[in-house]
Amino acid sequence: MEIQVTEEVFADKLIACDSTFSYRGAIALFEHLEQIGEEEFNPVAVRCSFQEYDNIEEVRGDYSFEDLDDLATQTTVIKIPKTDRLIIEYK
Repeated sequence: MEIQVTEEVFADKLIACDSTFSYRGAIALFEHLEQIGEEEFNPVAVRCSFQEYDNIEEVRGDYSFEDLDDLATQTTVIKIPKTDRLIIEYK
């Protein structure tokens, strides 16, 4: 049986298994995954592949880069609308 995963289901399931993601972050990540054609939702795989940061300064603690464009050459950067928060894909 196949179940359609909506934004809301994705966000709720992701946050339930990893409270480091905000609701807005989970929605931004869902939209990114949908845009790149990801069809399967595995919350464990998502948690192991992406991390949400409060701001660019927090990202600097884990990555070396000059600006967001430079960081985007190293990994996937997802900006969370209406916040300073970012989601970075582990590479």
